[in-house]
Amino acid sequence: MAWMMLKPSRAIFERDEMARKHTKGFTLTELLAVIAILGILVLISIPAMGEWIRRARVRAATDQLTVDLRAARYIAVTNRSSTNFNISIDPLNSYNYTDSNGKAIKIDLPVGVRLVSTTSTTIVFNQNGGVNGGSETIVMENQVAGDLVHRYTITVSTIGKISVQFESVST
Repeated sequence: MAWMMLKPSRAIFERDEMARKHTKGFTLTELLAVIAILGILVLISIPAMGEWIRRARVRAATDQLTVDLRAARYIAVTNRSSTNFNISIDPLNSYNYTDSNGKAIKIDLPVGVRLVSTTSTTIVFNQNGGVNGGSETIVMENQVAGDLVHRYTITVSTIGKISVQFESVST
């Protein structure tokens, strides 16, 4: 008989089951734990997000510059005349050319992205798409994080082929 007294009654189980079914929401402890975890994730991701944005800026600026170089080349071929592509290195960090309608196009690079060097401040595309003189190079970079620099070297060959080379450098 002693063992029957220790056995919990069915009413106790039913009461506990009812209590669990009617409990909704979260406890204060659970909410604080989730907020703490989210806070830690935000603190970790903010520096990484800034680095990602700086990487994207220099890559987008490089892509835009190569597109504009190709446009200037196509304009020279289409119009059967030479087209000038002018580059202003740091501190101006801009370039310009004339589109097929004769409108001057000037592009300023995003903040932080620098035109470091170029073999010539003016690249002249001939009517056949080639460039005057030898091949031309343009170096563009951005400081991504601490001493990490992303550098892109854009090369325009004598026949007008445009290629891009990426380099990650610690300064």
